[in-house]
Amino acid sequence: MRLIGLISTATLSVLLGISAPAYAQEQGEKQDHPEQQQNKQEQAKPEQQHAQQQQQRAQQREQQNQNKQQEQHAQQQKQEQNQNKQQEQHAQQQKQEQNQNKQQEQHAQQQQKQEQKQNKQQEQHAQQQQKQEQDQNKQQEQHAQQQRQEQNTQHAQQQARGNEQPQRT
Repeated sequence: MRLIGLISTATLSVLLGISAPAYAQEQGEKQDHPEQQQNKQEQAKPEQQHAQQQQQRAQQREQQNQNKQQEQHAQQQKQEQNQNKQQEQHAQQQKQEQNQNKQQEQHAQQQQKQEQKQNKQQEQHAQQQQKQEQDQNKQQEQHAQQQRQEQNTQHAQQQARGNEQPQRT
């Protein structure tokens, strides 16, 4: 926008610089004789045409500059839109990654809980088995003791009988 202002100001200055002397010349011509005025007007016509051409060129340049600035502004807006779109896509990606991480974390927690439950069940099973084995061993030991006691009792009875039989004869 500053560039447009500078160009407009420069164009106006040039136009005023060209028109002021022409206007002063016209005023002087009004005071001169009609013939001289006619000659001066004819001489002034090429200068006026030249000034008009310069003015038209300046306007064309100004219009071209405005068009160029508008085009650049449109490109800037397009770039900003692309950047916004990319940022939005990036934000969506991050959100998806966070969701994936959350799901993985939940899955890991569930797995850990299941493993802990399985370990606890295995531990309980192992304890039950150990207790059963201890009970079986205790029962076998008791049974073995009973058998030894019975054998000892039978052996003692046999010895006692064996000792009794020779005394009778």
